[in-house]
Amino acid sequence: LEQALVHLSSEEEEPPAKRMRGKTDLSPDVIRWIELAKLYRSVGDYDVLRGIFSGKISTKEITRKAILAEANSDYAEAAKQYDEALSKQDWPDEPTEAEKDFWELASLECYNRLTEWKSLEYCSSVNIDAKQPPDLNKIWSNPFYQETYLPYIIRSKLKLLLHGGDDQSLLTFIDEAMKTEQKRALIEMYYSQELSLLYILQDDFDRARYYVSHAMQVFVQTYSSIDSLLHQSRLTKLQSIQTLTEIQGFVDFVSRSGTITSQASLKRLINIWMSRYPDSKMDPMNIWDDIITNRCFFLKKIQERLPNTSLEDSMEVDGGRGDANYNIEVDDEKEDINSIIRNCEFTMKMKMIESARKQNSFSVAVKLLKDLHRDSKTREDWLVKWNHSYCRFSHSRSRSQSSPEQILTVLKTVSLLDESKSDTLSKDLVAFRNQNLLLGTTFHIMANALSRDPRCLEQIEEEKARKVLVLSGERPDDIGKVVAGLNARAFQCFSSAVRKAEEEIQSFSFDHINTNSIIDAYMTLANFCDTHLRKKEEGSADINAIDLQMFPAIVVEKVIKALKLESKEARIKFPRLLQIVEKYPTETLGLMAQEISSVPCWQFISWISQLMAMLDKEEALAVQYVVEEIASCYPQAIVYPFMISSESFSFQDTIIGHKNKEFVERIKNQLDRGGVGQEFIHALEQLSNPAMLFKVQYQILHTVRCSGS
Repeated sequence: LEQALVHLSSEEEEPPAKRMRGKTDLSPDVIRWIELAKLYRSVGDYDVLRGIFSGKISTKEITRKAILAEANSDYAEAAKQYDEALSKQDWPDEPTEAEKDFWELASLECYNRLTEWKSLEYCSSVNIDAKQPPDLNKIWSNPFYQETYLPYIIRSKLKLLLHGGDDQSLLTFIDEAMKTEQKRALIEMYYSQELSLLYILQDDFDRARYYVSHAMQVFVQTYSSIDSLLHQSRLTKLQSIQTLTEIQGFVDFVSRSGTITSQASLKRLINIWMSRYPDSKMDPMNIWDDIITNRCFFLKKIQERLPNTSLEDSMEVDGGRGDANYNIEVDDEKEDINSIIRNCEFTMKMKMIESARKQNSFSVAVKLLKDLHRDSKTREDWLVKWNHSYCRFSHSRSRSQSSPEQILTVLKTVSLLDESKSDTLSKDLVAFRNQNLLLGTTFHIMANALSRDPRCLEQIEEEKARKVLVLSGERPDDIGKVVAGLNARAFQCFSSAVRKAEEEIQSFSFDHINTNSIIDAYMTLANFCDTHLRKKEEGSADINAIDLQMFPAIVVEKVIKALKLESKEARIKFPRLLQIVEKYPTETLGLMAQEISSVPCWQFISWISQLMAMLDKEEALAVQYVVEEIASCYPQAIVYPFMISSESFSFQDTIIGHKNKEFVERIKNQLDRGGVGQEFIHALEQLSNPAMLFKVQYQILHTVRCSGS
């Protein structure tokens, strides 16, 4: 399509002199470009989208700003820009109708991504009928309305009903549409999933089963029609399958006699849900909302069908752990079903908040945090989790802010974390570690903000600036010492988190420790220390010199401990360890050689080239064990790089140099196996361009001939 449009543009381009002044009609090729832009936007290709609007068609600056905000996942800002463009009347140069249509569609999709269902309902309905309440039957008067606005109207009104709304207009509209064969066929073809949820809402589970089965059939037909080469389109389509599967599973659950009142059956259903979430980074917020909203709606339906004796409206009981490892044992001591359901809802919404934070969808995160705040106060462990989630959100949001804004944003987290000093922290090792990691991150962010802009305290309120100084423990006349004081506080917090992690490793078996949380503690401390080592190398260290002396050993030790737990982040950081060993051999060489022997050698296969570069250096002892293990366990992985590298090794004429040379010769003999390895290398060298091989050999002969003459 794009190539055809480029070809048409070159053929049909009209000279400017022939255009009528004051006429806003678009040429057909520009309209086609806008339609193509809608297609690219639907698949999330914002780079091409910006290229179209900046190079192929002339659009308003506000359009480009909104598209840029969308590309950065800032849908709140994008929706604001689109709404501003749609409401503006006094344009110096009237925008085209095609661009206005683009604004409307983009605005609706932004509200969908933001899960702002009331705004989406209003914006999609007002374009059909400006009256309140709007007459939804007017949708059938225009095919454009059916294609553009009907999906958003049904989606938004259904979401409001699932959240407990009492607007019956969607039910009335569907009932009327089902009386006409053509309208019924359209609704059943494109909205069977929504119909199944509407019938669950009305407790008509037989019809719900029929429509969810029909939706599954439609999905299979649609998915099978997508070309296998269209990888992204297939992935996008697959995002809806979990929603359909869980609707089908719930209908089956409530249809089986006795399962509703069976605590064991309910716990099994919840355990399945707790182990099956959308992807925290890849699945957008509207997909997350589909899953979590439906589950909460299903749980309310279960509560409605429970015997009255089970519906004690109390949350003051012990529940599950509420984290990624959430699991309810069927044989546990009998627990109130209502409490299980409430704990499940809280846990799922906290997971959605975490996903919104990772995707920089801060508007969605704020809305969910506000919704959960009151509930979190009913249980001490929930309040701790809520406080920690809010702190992570604040840390993430501060990344794109100026230095004064950063300090104001993260300063709020200090008081929240102070409130969390309770019995929960002493009982829950993960919560205690998170508490220290978050508090340390707060101090680190404030220190970085002050380091970048030493005058930023003058730009905030005096009381808050004084609080920062108190936290640093330094006087205001030397900002450098304030920064160092904040960094020292951060170091103390990170170190405390690591100490608790090591206590947990020593106290429990491997199967009963939270490895992800422990890895997070190790890598946070290692990255903090490494950051300051890099600053020292650049001549801009801003931490106490005594602490700085310990940092090389800390980085090496903690990264290797994370490697023992099979941390991917630690594996990626391994080349940096080799640099640190070279720069600080006194502090790290012996430690590295000792600790690395307990790490499985397969984790270093991707860094064989870096290992080879160390073998003729004085610090070779640090990697010799790993090289020997790889040569024994995975000789095919190392034989070629080792043989090639060994030709250029240059050993020093020292005791260490001779030992390193002996080691290399021993490994070479082990890999060569009677010359077979070397023959293999020579054979590989022949896999090259014949002309290049001839040129190399000619240059060698020419050099020999010239030197001989």
